[in-house]
Amino acid sequence: MYRNYIEILGIQISWYSILGFAGLMAAWMLCRSRCGRFGIEKADVTNMMAYSIVGIIVGSKLLALICMAPDIIAEAGNIKWNMDMVTLLMQSGFVFYGGLLGVIASFYIYCRQFGLSCRNVLELAAPGIPLFHVFGRIGCFSAGCCYGIGGFPLQLLEAGINICIFLLVFLLQQKGKMKGKTFLIYLITYSSVRFVLEFLRGDPERGFIGMFSVSQWISVILLVVSAVFLFERQIKR
Repeated sequence: MYRNYIEILGIQISWYSILGFAGLMAAWMLCRSRCGRFGIEKADVTNMMAYSIVGIIVGSKLLALICMAPDIIAEAGNIKWNMDMVTLLMQSGFVFYGGLLGVIASFYIYCRQFGLSCRNVLELAAPGIPLFHVFGRIGCFSAGCCYGIGGFPLQLLEAGINICIFLLVFLLQQKGKMKGKTFLIYLITYSSVRFVLEFLRGDPERGFIGMFSVSQWISVILLVVSAVFLFERQIKR
């Protein structure tokens, strides 16, 4: 029987956690190896990684709880509130978009605190985010969450798409194209793909507002805002 964890000295560690950590390390090493071209010190990359971990955890869990809020409110009278229930809520579900927004917020806070260019930081992170997401979606596959309709392995499809987005952003930067705009390219590309992929998802508990999921609404907002910023930067060239 397949187990979605490994056991070390009697401690169970999920593959989701292992792959998430591996993704963070891959993104960190990528950013450290390329930080000089963006005028950022390696020490700042490491410090921002610590900030971003907090942003990922807080943002992804907060959005997950917001998505679950209607069901929690509807069943409030039947829920036995104790520490076990609180622990279950804290361990159940993380939403990528919440983590992404949390990372952006953590970068902004760090840049304001230490006087760095937030645009340069986001440009540095642009290929690292889809690289991290590749590992994250494989982790979702191992955990059996974020699956597609009829059990289709949508997580692996999205992991493959994130590899393509990573290569697109990385190669644009390597060739010196779309300078200062590659983070916007990432947001536009991923939000467009994510909006479509949501129609193939088979887990209804992720939250809906009207006919679209919460992630689809966020995709639309990110797509529009990013496109406006990209257009403004293009005409100012």
